[in-house]
Amino acid sequence: MNSLVRELSYFFFPATCISCKEDLIKCHDQPFSLCVSCRIKINWNSHMEYLVDSPLDCFIALAEFKGPLRELIHAFKYRGKGYLARELSQRLVSTLQDSGVSWDCLVPVPMSSWKELKRGYNPPFLVAREMASQLKSAFYPNFLVRNFFSRSQTKMGRKERFHNAVKGFKLKRRDKVLSGQSVLLVDDVSTTGATLVVCARLLKSLGAIRVGGIVIAKDVLDI
Repeated sequence: MNSLVRELSYFFFPATCISCKEDLIKCHDQPFSLCVSCRIKINWNSHMEYLVDSPLDCFIALAEFKGPLRELIHAFKYRGKGYLARELSQRLVSTLQDSGVSWDCLVPVPMSSWKELKRGYNPPFLVAREMASQLKSAFYPNFLVRNFFSRSQTKMGRKERFHNAVKGFKLKRRDKVLSGQSVLLVDDVSTTGATLVVCARLLKSLGAIRVGGIVIAKDVLDI
């Protein structure tokens, strides 16, 4: 009966692709928010990049921040579509499993409290929580905090982004739960990686032995 109701609802009120607005076909409890044509335009990446002489030991971005994926992330972050966290987290988890690297716990990159109040939810928190549930890993959302008056990095250059990140994040907890743990930082979009590096440095000060970063998309700094 539930399946019939669901199929009838799709017939009378068809969902549309977030990017191109074409009707979507949904089935078998596997919904997508992008149509097939838009999904095949995304060049997905599953390669883990290993870093040297950085607090951030490795990093992976699923794709470039452009095209249909950019539309999807904008809908998730700015247009109230918090439910997309499940769909995005499934893609992130699949990529992690393909990489063959395991993690003891997940930590979301924090966002400022005023942005969370404005949007009504915290995108990186939602994605990291979903990922932790799917991976059956520990989830620690309250080790890092973003300063209330930290500036947005959208229009900053590379050096300015790093200095802003250093001032913008701090530890909220200082206990030793992370000591000896491998920690995965989760964020939605990364440009220079400054935020992930600063957060990794803070987590390693608590004894984390390995800190990696995973994001939905990698932006290109064009200023």
